[in-house]
Amino acid sequence: MPILLGLGLLLGRHYTFAPIEVTADQPDYVQIQGIPYFVQHDPQWAGQRLGGSQETLAEAGCTLVCVAMALHRLGFDWTPSQLCQRLKTAGGFTKRGHLIWKELGTVTDGRVKVRFPLLSHTQIGRELAAGRPVIAKILLSGSVQHWVLIIGQEGPNYWALDPLSRDWEPVQLSILSQKIYAIRVLEKA
Repeated sequence: MPILLGLGLLLGRHYTFAPIEVTADQPDYVQIQGIPYFVQHDPQWAGQRLGGSQETLAEAGCTLVCVAMALHRLGFDWTPSQLCQRLKTAGGFTKRGHLIWKELGTVTDGRVKVRFPLLSHTQIGRELAAGRPVIAKILLSGSVQHWVLIIGQEGPNYWALDPLSRDWEPVQLSILSQKIYAIRVLEKA
């Protein structure tokens, strides 16, 4: 048994470093309101490049779009385009166009921090109950990494804003994927 997993069990917590099912183990009802729904393919920013890479927001901007939506809960009313530009200026992307998470603190003048909670349904439930949407990594078609923003739970079902959506409606996470692979949470520093 890995040491950290064993430590989690000793402390009475059920954390895992393996993916978890997209349905909650404890039915609940919570919904976070007031989050704008941004999508990658919006013509206002679809062609914008991620950092110095050749990737565009339309092609690979799911993480950035989820972060822009989550930042609204903390008072940063930035579009994905505005956030992308701020991150470019701050060196907030790798050469491949991946977000450097710690740079969110830089672009918010230290007012926001990113947490990398251990992956568990209990943790997702706590975050939602506290009014914090959860940025979740899933796999589309079993192999394509994608990030969505979990904004609620109804019974065992998580509801998410999907940056690839063409319907602009929250979707049950189980429609998109079978597992959650990682989570991130933004909060005031």
